[in-house]
Amino acid sequence: MLVEARPTLGWRDHPIMITRWRGLKATSSGERFRITVDTLLSWIKNPEIIPAVEETKFTLDGWSPGAFEGDARKNENALFLDVLILDFDENLDAISRVVEAYKSFAGVVHTTKKHLATLTTRKRDGSDVVESFGPRCRLVLPYARSVTADEHRRIW
Repeated sequence: MLVEARPTLGWRDHPIMITRWRGLKATSSGERFRITVDTLLSWIKNPEIIPAVEETKFTLDGWSPGAFEGDARKNENALFLDVLILDFDENLDAISRVVEAYKSFAGVVHTTKKHLATLTTRKRDGSDVVESFGPRCRLVLPYARSVTADEHRRIW
């Protein structure tokens, strides 16, 4: 599910930099892309699935909204960021509340891989670890300009 918080004129054509990695656990050898917000939205709506034995968030492409020294994904390597991303987990009315709270901003809200309409708990396969799944969404807000890692930390 993808919801535009506010259709501001031209905001989808705004250029941003993202870095993609092959799998969430991959922290080096990222690939930088200079794209528009519209292209990012297209990737979110139609993610490229990497063939894997088990499709989990660890085997799918990961991305960060900026550039990193050596294309290595670590906080201390962040050069700049172009997008603010906020995750909201397990709040039964999270999506509608996020859209309402951020409706004056140009951005999108989308559900995440582990989104479920109702709160559910279950044991992880083969272990005693209990996982909780429920309504989860992510807010994606492009910055008007690139921000430094320090600026991003203060905003986030």
